[in-house]
Amino acid sequence: MNSCAIICEYNPLHKGHIFHINKTSESLKPDVLIAIISGNFTQRGSLSIIDRYARARCCLKNGFDLVIELPSQFAISSAESFAFGAISLIKNLSVDYISFGSECGEIEPLLKIAEILTDEPLEFKKYLKFFLNEGLPYHLCRKNALSKYIEANNLKINLEILNTSNNILSIEYLKNLLRTNSKTKPYTIKREISYHSSSTIRNHLNLNKDLDEIEKNISLDSFKFLHSFYQKYNYYISDEMIFPYLKYKLLTSTNKLNYLPDCSEGIHNKILDSVLKSDSLNNSLHLSKSKRYTYTRLSRIALQYFIGFEEFRVREMLKEEVREAKILGFNDKGKYFLNKNKKESDVNLYGSINKNESSNQKLLSVLCTKAYSLINKNVDPLQDYLEHPIIF
Repeated sequence: MNSCAIICEYNPLHKGHIFHINKTSESLKPDVLIAIISGNFTQRGSLSIIDRYARARCCLKNGFDLVIELPSQFAISSAESFAFGAISLIKNLSVDYISFGSECGEIEPLLKIAEILTDEPLEFKKYLKFFLNEGLPYHLCRKNALSKYIEANNLKINLEILNTSNNILSIEYLKNLLRTNSKTKPYTIKREISYHSSSTIRNHLNLNKDLDEIEKNISLDSFKFLHSFYQKYNYYISDEMIFPYLKYKLLTSTNKLNYLPDCSEGIHNKILDSVLKSDSLNNSLHLSKSKRYTYTRLSRIALQYFIGFEEFRVREMLKEEVREAKILGFNDKGKYFLNKNKKESDVNLYGSINKNESSNQKLLSVLCTKAYSLINKNVDPLQDYLEHPIIF
């Protein structure tokens, strides 16, 4: 059975995503197409504007046969950890192909950079150490070190590759395919710039602009859901909504921000101070921002603390390959893959969580749902125990 996976967030699913899904199906002709999708929170430290089950339904209506949730510790983490979690899950499920979008549109140059990052030659390490001593963010230090290494060794790699987000994430996928000795084959599709990005769509809604203005840019199912949600509750979900909960938590309990994997060098005290002085999440993040701490990293820290990541040994959890994951939905082809997986794979794919569960990963998933339910009125705080996968 020829299988292919796409790692995604679809926050929300738009026409560019649909182009990628269709192009993947046309080119690889998989018997089963699998979405490895973030839950109710995303890698850049944002809330999903559409809940995970609604997005899973969008996936099933737009070409996917099976939707599996990427565990929360990886979904709300750095690009490196995000990629490691997703790739390890795909590897352990013995998926044949992974398809991803990139500005480059070619595997070879991306793979060359991934090989450098995997092997980490001594010369590259020296450049990296130099830039780290300058106090820059790690991702920028690594980019600068790569540029210096490529130039010094006259490698035929276009340095422009390092300037775009989808190329960088693609390199992380390839790097982790190499590191985990995965047999999954990579396939990339050139990203079409004619489509609005998910962040552009979210920013539009955050400014309370008319949903009808972006109807042509998002999937029909995403549009219908957002329209129905707004008609029912008169708001769209935005990151700012976590701020009162975050501020209350920091005012009334011991500051445990330093327990979070993205926190170091005393930043937890600066964040606490900025939150107490601010009246919005955006303002507090800008007050905390520094040369080393980017807006995205700080957003992730704020979101992790809102959820309660500090109560788990997340640093250790991020080092472990994914061996269990939640099924959000499937059709007949997906069901066939799941039955095959039970016999041939050691990955535990489950539909709902037992109330006596003691797995840290599952308990963190439950906590994420409870936190998200404070913002999204459609979501039951006990959804992990009650909801079963969508059968499409």
